[in-house]
Amino acid sequence: MNQRPELIKEIIANPAEDAPRLAYANWLETLDHESHYRAELIRIQIQLDRAQYQDENWPEWIHRETELLKNYQNQWERPFRNQIRPSLRSPAEWLKSHLFGTGGSWGFRRGFIEQILTTAATYLQADCQLFGCTPIQQVLLNHSSLALSYLREDNNLNQLQSLHLISDVEFDDDMAFLIQSAHQLGLPMLEFRIPRLDTRFGELLALLQPMDDSSDSGKALEIEAQLNEFSMWAEGTDEERNRLEQIATRPRILHLLDEGSPTSEVELLYLNEWICFGNQLKEAGLWAMAKSYHDLENQDGNCRRIAIFSPEKLNPKSFKSLFQSSYFHHEVLPPTSSPSSSPPS
Repeated sequence: MNQRPELIKEIIANPAEDAPRLAYANWLETLDHESHYRAELIRIQIQLDRAQYQDENWPEWIHRETELLKNYQNQWERPFRNQIRPSLRSPAEWLKSHLFGTGGSWGFRRGFIEQILTTAATYLQADCQLFGCTPIQQVLLNHSSLALSYLREDNNLNQLQSLHLISDVEFDDDMAFLIQSAHQLGLPMLEFRIPRLDTRFGELLALLQPMDDSSDSGKALEIEAQLNEFSMWAEGTDEERNRLEQIATRPRILHLLDEGSPTSEVELLYLNEWICFGNQLKEAGLWAMAKSYHDLENQDGNCRRIAIFSPEKLNPKSFKSLFQSSYFHHEVLPPTSSPSSSPPS
C-alpha cells in the first residue's frame, strides 16, 4: 500500500485542508507510474470540489474522474480491504471475504476514501478499522436499530461530518426498535418532517443557474414561477434558498445526482439536511440522523427523520431553538411520557 504515515496523519487530523493532500499527491509522483494516476485523482477531485458552474473545465474533470475511478478504484481499495480481511484463524470468515469481498461500499472524495455505506454489522466487524488510515467523514449504516449500543461505544463515529442510521427493514416497525434503543441509552431525540432530494432536484438546481442576461425581466418571472412549483423553494426560508443557490453553483453536486454510485446517497442525505437546517443540528450536538428503511413520503411530500443527539455535546439553547423550525414535528420522549409538540418550559 502506497502510504506515507506522517502525511496520512496530517490529512486525517486536518480533513478540510487541501495542502496535505496535495503534498501527498506530489510524493506519489516520485513513485511508480501507476501512482501518478492516484496523484491525478487527488488533484482532479480537489479541483471539482472547488469548481463553480461557470468554470469551463469541470466537464473535462468529471469525465477524467469517472475514467480514473472506473479503471483504478478497485486497485486503490484492495490494500485497505486486505487489511480488514479476517485472518486464516477464522477459515470460514476468511473464505467468505475472499469470495465476496470485505467491507462495504466506499466513496473517494478529494482523492481519499471518505465515505462508507454498509450495514452496522459489517461496519463493526471490518469498516471501523479504516479510521486511522484514511480520513473518513461520512458514514451511512443500514440495519442499525439493534446495533445502536455498540455504535455509541465507537468514538470514531463522534467526529464525523455526518452519520446516518437506517432502521431494520426485517424487524423494525417504523423505527420503533431504533427509537427504543436510543431511549435506553439516554439519547435525546427530535423528530422532523423534511422534503427529500428527489429525482426532480436536478431540475430545481438547473433553474437556479445564473442567467446570461439579468435584464430580461420576462425570463426572470418565468423562472421564478417554475421555481415556485418546488416546495423546497416555495416554502423555504431566505437562508434555505441561499443554501440551494450555493449548491446550484457547484457542478460536483449536479454530478452526484446523475452518477448513481452507491455512496452518492451518503452525501446527498447530508446535503438534504444542510439545506433545511444549515449548521443548526451540529451546533445543538447532533450525533446521528436516522430514517426508516423505505423512507416513505407523507401526504405533504415530506419524509420522517429522527435527529439523535449526544448528551455530552448537547447545547440546550441550540437544541431548544430547533423546536421553532418549520420542519419540527415533536420531541421523541421515553414511552412513559407523551410526545410534546412544543419546547419544554
